[in-house]
Amino acid sequence: KLRELVRKGWPVENLHLACCTVETGEYHAVLVAEAPDGNAYMLDNRQEGPVNVINLFMLSYKPDIIQAVGGQPEWREWKVSEIHSSR
Repeated sequence: KLRELVRKGWPVENLHLACCTVETGEYHAVLVAEAPDGNAYMLDNRQEGPVNVINLFMLSYKPDIIQAVGGQPEWREWKVSEIHSSR
């Protein structure tokens, strides 16, 4: 998903790998894309399409860590409100 979005012109800095715990208790990786509309969307192979990150808790996903800057090796605690309001 990340490579495809970069190929389509998305800046890699706006694409963050992230980890969370899902409703089954399993640890799971997703991609968070900061969109030009100011929202952030989670792309996850467990979902049919993009999910606005403010809806993570409705899916029983518990955020853990996220890349501080997309494409970089630094990670930080994933606070959904920070990504959603980053623009």
